Amino acid sequence: MNQFLNMLQSLTLKFLSDLKKNNNKLWFEEHRGEYMSAKKDFEHFISQLIKKAAAFDSDIKELQVKDCTFRLNRDIRFSKDKTPYKINMGASLNRGGQTSITHMHFDIDLSHILHTQFLGRKRVLLFPYEEQCKLYRKPFEVLSLADFSNYYKNNGIPDYSLFPALKFANGYEVTLEHGDTLFMPTGYWHHMEYLDSGFALSLRAIQNSSWGKLKGAWNLFGMRSIDTLMKRSFPKIWYVYKTQKIEKAANEELKKYGKMKN
Repeated sequence: MNQFLNMLQSLTLKFLSDLKKNNNKLWFEEHRGEYMSAKKDFEHFISQLIKKAAAFDSDIKELQVKDCTFRLNRDIRFSKDKTPYKINMGASLNRGGQTSITHMHFDIDLSHILHTQFLGRKRVLLFPYEEQCKLYRKPFEVLSLADFSNYYKNNGIPDYSLFPALKFANGYEVTLEHGDTLFMPTGYWHHMEYLDSGFALSLRAIQNSSWGKLKGAWNLFGMRSIDTLMKRSFPKIWYVYKTQKIEKAANEELKKYGKMKN
């Protein structure tokens, strides 16, 4: 982390220190030039951080600095503290910020994943790969047909009347906070929801086994290509076929529990 801090100029840190002692509009206007220099320096820092983070997490590689950085002005409408400015510069490096959702899926290359939360909190649902039929996996895809959005709010999602096999899926739920690292073994299904604006990084490790590498390569270059071709060539037929396959697989799971869906 020190290598990132060294990317900020000392004048930027001095400006924030002085602002802390002189948090009023008159002083700020008199030192606006210093603020603009500090702002430019901080934005350069964020642009470099995005480049470095993108090497590990493709979700943030297309972020623009202007969409990530926060305003220095405080919202004082409902606050007892009427000081007009924040005494720090901040940014959120995630696609979507607070309430951003990564829907239920597994990673197509079947890598092991170390997911570290650096800022903010997020809820994570996890299921082993073997639970895919209960999760209503779309054939030739890595996604679940079921919607888990805001599942923890008791809002009727997921819809167990449409996806009854979900009730029998065995998984885990965790809340990641600053500094937490989650290990997801190859093929683990995961659904993530930010509770606050935040920033996380994922490190990937390819499987050691030859079979695992071959399976990941098939998913990337074989399975996905077939799905894309069929969606373009025979969209309605392909949709019906996949829907029937999903239903059949889920019903096979329900039979095990004597809960066959009519």
